[in-house]
Amino acid sequence: MIKRIEEAIRTETNNLRMYCLETLKEFKTKEEIKTFISDLLTHGCQSGMVSELIYYRDTNLFFDRF
Repeated sequence: MIKRIEEAIRTETNNLRMYCLETLKEFKTKEEIKTFISDLLTHGCQSGMVSELIYYRDTNLFFDRF
């Protein structure tokens, strides 16, 4: 799975998707990736899992960036 993420990063042209792929690349195993995605789907960004989406100011900057 990690190799597939790295390949997707090399070919991705959408900045938001690239950001997401780069985030997933930080994990070392397929199980870690699956757990992160599952937790994110269950608890959402407001849980603090995505540090750029905790505070309104940061959320606005994230929106402007992407």
